[in-house]
Amino acid sequence: MQKSDETIAERVMQVITDKFAGSFTVKNLRYWYTVKYGEISSRRIFLVIDQLEADGILRRSETHVNKVRFMRPPAPEKEPALPATE
Repeated sequence: MQKSDETIAERVMQVITDKFAGSFTVKNLRYWYTVKYGEISSRRIFLVIDQLEADGILRRSETHVNKVRFMRPPAPEKEPALPATE
């Protein structure tokens, strides 16, 4: 039985957010996915990465095909503290 691509993408994102702070390699991603969820092919990982890259979540390195950067959404700006009134 084939798992849906959406489920795999959700699992890949879970592994990325749990294990990696910034950039990582596809080999490391595949290893940690296998540890947590079971075997996955490199082809399937690349298909998911392509989709996440199209969504603007990941960015593949221009110089190294297996290196990927996780593009965290910008942190919400903190509201300036209100001056204390006495």
